[in-house]
Amino acid sequence: MGISPEILPLMPSADWFGSLLMRVGHGEDIKEAILSANTGLNPKEYGRFRLLGSRERELVCSVALEGGGRQLRNLESFRSLRLSGHGEWQRMHLGSMESVLGRMPYYRHIEERIGSIYEEAKEGTLLIDFNTAIFQSLYSFLMKNIGSDELKGFYGNRLLQERGKEIAGRIRGEISVLEAISQYGRDTLLGLLVRGIPSKQL
Repeated sequence: MGISPEILPLMPSADWFGSLLMRVGHGEDIKEAILSANTGLNPKEYGRFRLLGSRERELVCSVALEGGGRQLRNLESFRSLRLSGHGEWQRMHLGSMESVLGRMPYYRHIEERIGSIYEEAKEGTLLIDFNTAIFQSLYSFLMKNIGSDELKGFYGNRLLQERGKEIAGRIRGEISVLEAISQYGRDTLLGLLVRGIPSKQL
C-alpha cells in the first residue's frame, strides 16, 4: 500500500475498518481517513484487540510494552513506544486466534501473514511498526486488485449492497476485523462498506 507509518489501532475493529473504507470509497486520502477513523478511539485500542470466544465471551489480547501499558495514555509519545518480551504475549495472541478462528473457512488465508508479523516482532520493535504491518496485511488482503473507482462503484451496485447488508448484520463491530475476514474472506469488504454508511442513508 505504501503509506508511511501512521498511528493505527492494533488489529482494528470491524467498525473502525468500516469507517475507514467508507471514507476511502468516497475519495478521501488514506491518511486522512485513518485520522477520521481514529476520532474518539480509546487510547488502549492502540495496544489491544478483541475476539469473541466460546459462549460469546470476549477475549482481550494486549501487547506488552517497555515501560508498561500506561504509556498509551499519551499518544504524543506513541511513535517511540516499543514492544516488550515480557509475558509471552505473542504466543498467547496466536493461541487465542487459533482457538477462536481456526475453524473458520478463510482463517488459513490470512494466518500466515499475521503469524509472520508476530514472529518478526522482537523485543524493542516499535509498536507503530507492528501495528502498521498488521494493518497493511489486513488492508491489502481486502483490497487486492481493488482501487478507489471500484469502491465508489459499490455504492451504485444494488446486488453488492444486498450482499454487504447480509454480511454486515453478522459482523460484530467492536471485535477485530480479523474475525470477519476469517469467516467471510474478501466479501468482508462488502459488509464493512455497509457498516460504514450512516443508517439513514441505507
